[in-house]
Formats: sequence, C-alpha cells, structure tokens
Amino acid sequence: MKYPLQQFEVLVTILKQLTVHFDLNNINPNALHYIVFQQLSEGQTHNHLYCVEGGTLKRQFQMTETEQQTAKKLIENDFDFKLYPEGCNDSHVETAVKKAVKLLNS
Repeated sequence: MKYPLQQFEVLVTILKQLTVHFDLNNINPNALHYIVFQQLSEGQTHNHLYCVEGGTLKRQFQMTETEQQTAKKLIENDFDFKLYPEGCNDSHVETAVKKAVKLLNS
C-alpha cells in the first residue's frame, strides 16, 4: 500500500470513533476520507462534528448559540492529516479507507 503508515494509523483511529455514529460501509471511501480530513483540519472548523443535547450530531455551523455552549466535539484528536499524502491519488486513498474499514469490521 502506497498510503503512509503513520497517516493510516490516524485514519483507523478516527474511523473507530466515527463508527459509533455512522455505518462506514455505506459511505463512499473517498467521501469518508474527506470527512476524516474535515474533522482534523483547522481550515474546516465549520465542518467539525459536535454531539449536542440528545446525542444528535451537528456540524459547528449548524449549531445554535445555546447548543454551542454545551456541545462536545466528537473528534478531540489533534493529528496532522493530509487530504492527499505525498505520492497518493484517489485510488490510494480509496484502498487505504477500504482496508481501514475492513480492519475495524473484523
């Protein structure tokens, strides 16, 4: 696999946290990779997922002011995660995500 091992480990860690709320098997692997990227990107803070009262997930931009006061960020990890690691393309990303999901399902 051409996908970097260190980033693969981060991918598995984040997907493990997301699997509690999403059926990862029903999300396109490239879209799933982008969701992970959004959760770890400082440029995508408006798309960070938060757990609000009642256990509902909302993106930061969707929350009301009241919800923002009590919401808990879903992914607290502070990892360096690249959308496209050096030398990787969509095919490499898709392979890595499929392998990570398969690992989590076993």
